[in-house]
Amino acid sequence: MMWNRKVCRTFRLLVVAFLTSFPLIVWAKVAETSLKELATRSDLIVLAKVSKVEDGPADIKTEDDRVFPRVKVATARVVETWKGTPGPEVRYVASSLWTCDISDAEEGEQVVLFLETRKDSPIMTIAHSGRGRMPLREVKGKNHATIWSDDVQLPKGTVTIPGPEPKYSFVRSIELSILKALVRESSR
Repeated sequence: MMWNRKVCRTFRLLVVAFLTSFPLIVWAKVAETSLKELATRSDLIVLAKVSKVEDGPADIKTEDDRVFPRVKVATARVVETWKGTPGPEVRYVASSLWTCDISDAEEGEQVVLFLETRKDSPIMTIAHSGRGRMPLREVKGKNHATIWSDDVQLPKGTVTIPGPEPKYSFVRSIELSILKALVRESSR
């Protein structure tokens, strides 16, 4: 009987040691938000044209510097201001700060930006883990902003179109004038 207890105890210790030696698999997802919440939380909302994307300063901290090396910083010329009081240009982090962050920028793109200020930094971040970046594209002569519709919920009945290519069900485009009106309405 004594031998069985020792074997069981040793087996349990081996199992615990084995299981704790492997990292846990964690599933993370950005929570849904409404366009109104996104607009309310943002310190600055602008229509801008990206003029430069470069390596940012080394002192911008990410969640895990080993996984996310030095961040990219974009500079964009402000074309229109929808909320806040920017200068003629804005600078913002244009790369991931954590696993589900899709922050990005492409030189030359026109984009609607929902930006948040960062504590102790003059460089802003794109709101809602990058979902506050909405690149423009022209469809039938009208500008449309591209939105991650699974993560940023538009008011019921808002007309969107699929795409751009490749088409994914969670990526939609909204006519720029409609988006602007919805943002202005949300900011009241």
